[in-house]
Amino acid sequence: MRHLHAKPHHFIIPTVAVTVAVLGALFTELGMEWYKTTLTLPTIVPPDWLFPIVWTAIYIMTAGAAYIIWHEGPKKTLHLFATRESKDEFRALQWLFGVNAFLNVLWTCLFFLFHTISLAAFEIVLLEITIIAMVAFSWKISRVASYLLLPYAVWVLFASYLTMRIMFLN
Repeated sequence: MRHLHAKPHHFIIPTVAVTVAVLGALFTELGMEWYKTTLTLPTIVPPDWLFPIVWTAIYIMTAGAAYIIWHEGPKKTLHLFATRESKDEFRALQWLFGVNAFLNVLWTCLFFLFHTISLAAFEIVLLEITIIAMVAFSWKISRVASYLLLPYAVWVLFASYLTMRIMFLN
């Protein structure tokens, strides 16, 4: 009979995903009045109800991708014939997921909490770069994980556009 053993990533990944989601929602809510009453917004801004739906789906897909990476990565990088390069890529990918989670929360702080739109515009470019890197590094370990990250990349690209437009309009 096969025994199930809990591994650290079984707890770390959902904890990080929920923490990022909760902090993002909290900081967004704290800055929503400023966003709605002070800023001139582009005409293309989606309706308010869409954001939590999209972000929830993105957090679930990103957590799924992270789980696949942490589950499959060691199989592909820790075997006898794994190259040093593949082991380094797996470590880099783990690091990228952590940095990305931090940058995700940081953008919300910069934009909604501190109202520093220009700094948020710069930061969201860094966020997008980490997502693209995550997609690229994931590809070697799991194409499914890489595909799961694509909606995140597209949504943040759209959010980047909105951030830049808001910066120019204000």
